[in-house]
Parts: sequence; C-alpha cells; structure tokens
Amino acid sequence: MANSMAALELRDLSFAYPRREALLAANASMNLTIPCGEILALVGPSAVGKSTLLHLMAGHLRPQAGQVWRSGPTLVIYQKDALLPWLNVEENLQFAMTYALTPHSPGEVRQSARNALVESFQLSPYMSLFPRELSGGLRQRVEVARALLAGAEILLMDEPFSALDALTRVRVRQETFQILRRRRTTVVLVTHDLLEAAQVADRVLVLEPNPCRVRAEVRLEGEIPRSMTGMEFQRSFQELNRFALDSVDVRLESTR
Repeated sequence: MANSMAALELRDLSFAYPRREALLAANASMNLTIPCGEILALVGPSAVGKSTLLHLMAGHLRPQAGQVWRSGPTLVIYQKDALLPWLNVEENLQFAMTYALTPHSPGEVRQSARNALVESFQLSPYMSLFPRELSGGLRQRVEVARALLAGAEILLMDEPFSALDALTRVRVRQETFQILRRRRTTVVLVTHDLLEAAQVADRVLVLEPNPCRVRAEVRLEGEIPRSMTGMEFQRSFQELNRFALDSVDVRLESTR
C-alpha cells in the first residue's frame, strides 16, 4: 500500500534490457520512497542505471517485476529542452496550459499561475522570442516553467544543466531550485556533479552497478539551494566526496 506522504514509491523493482544482464536484479531489487516535496539526487558512475531508473519512475519503461507508484502528474526534463521551435516563449507556455496534465483550473487561476512563473523565472523580456533566439540557460528556464504550468507535481531531471557553461550552470541551477523549493515540487535529479548534489539536494543516493543498487544514502542539512560559499554547502560537499571515494575504493578492490 502506498505511503500517503510519499510522492514516489518503488517496490521490489527489477528490470533488464533484452539480451543484456539485469540492470535491477531480482535478488537486489530496488525499494525506494520519496516524500512529497523532497529533492533527491542520484549519483554514480556512468552506465550504473541512473537514467534507466528515471525512466522507470516516469513510466516510460515497464519493470519485469515490482511496482512504481506516483502520487501525481510527472514530467521528465532532459539535458536538451523539448521546446517547440515554431512557437515563441509565450506560445510554448500557452501550449503547456492548453494541454495540461491536470484538469483545467478557471482561466484566471491559470493566468495568475502563468504570470507568477514568468516573474519568478524573469522571462518577461523574452516572451516574443523563439527558442533558437534564446541562450541555453534561458531555454532551460522556459522548459522548467512550462513543466510546472502543465501541472507537473513531480519533476524527474536528467542532468538538465550539464550542457550549460560553468558560470551559467551555477546561476540557472540556483534560480531554478529556489523556485522549486518554494513551490514544494518533488524532484529526482540525476547528476554526475557532486557540487550540484551538494547545492540542491535534501538526500543523495550513491549508486553502484552490476546490478544497480544503493551503495550509500546521504542526508544533507540546510536551506536549499545552499550558498556555495557557505559552511552548510562545504560540509555537504565533503560528506558526498567521502562516500564517493569509498565507493571507488570498493570497486577497485572487487577488480583485484
């Protein structure tokens, strides 16, 4: 039975791609509960199964065994945005409202939500521009705003800022997660970047492969997003580094 306080639950999950070794094996099945409003980061080496786990959570893949339960509308945001190139920013946002995942609210309520997000993401000067005319950071801000306008209560984010340059990545990440935390949106973030996880996550799962399983769970303290010059961020980053290095040592030992 689903936990009434959970946004996402994975129960006894196992999965394998055809003619390949099981990514989530029956003898190491995945069990995970993500509370409403939590920001959870998944970190681990390449090909460990982070993106596959995200697709299972979204319902894009079906597990061979086990169950995935979602409390509300769920959308995935990828490294490259999915803005419609023939629509400008205003029209992309309107498209999200027209084809929302949730029953339509009264027009004035939807317009109020749209106005609030446009202000939060500072999109007003760009509403008449087309995606090709926007920077990468702006495109991702529009993408997240569009997902929220569509009614997404759970956002599954697959390295959404990795294509941005370092300075833009820090700024856009800070702005985006300020808004997501204020709205109490549930987020699962796949990342290779421990700095990113330390800045924005309530909890971090360090994954290891063959089959994919949780090597360590790290709960982080402090207000989100954490200031990258603050002590809470420094402590979080040091703790994640320690767990990551422990995982590397274990993998090296297993290959000897």
